[in-house]
Amino acid sequence: MIKSLIEDGVPEDSIVKKSGHCLHPVFLRRSVEESLQRLNLQTLDIVYIHNPYEAQGPFNTDNVFFDRL
Repeated sequence: MIKSLIEDGVPEDSIVKKSGHCLHPVFLRRSVEESLQRLNLQTLDIVYIHNPYEAQGPFNTDNVFFDRL
């Protein structure tokens, strides 16, 4: 999956390899589009990013995490 994210334009340094977590807009857009397709919907009311700090915080400084968020 990481290889396909990089091919889609996600900078490699924005992916936390230990957790596989990413907050880059290209990744989030792709995730939303895939969810819409699976749910057979055109729009979502809300997108919940589950535990972003827990997935990124231990591997980055707070400044990097908050810049990404």
